[in-house]
Amino acid sequence: MLSEKFESLNLELHVRKRRSYPGFLPLMHLDHVYFERPLHIEKAELVRTRLSKIASDHLPLIATFSWGDRTGV
Repeated sequence: MLSEKFESLNLELHVRKRRSYPGFLPLMHLDHVYFERPLHIEKAELVRTRLSKIASDHLPLIATFSWGDRTGV
């Protein structure tokens, strides 16, 4: 339902290894970052530290936002 109202982070544009949770054949994208314009995502990353790998079965997903139109129009 959130995807009908907001945009969702496309991890393919920011992170080479996109899997943020265990499993060999994930059938769907589980971790999302939703946002609304005029915000846009400057950077996104998965935290792959030793501590993050043992703290949860999902890696932390961090997104850095900017305000306004990236095209300058």
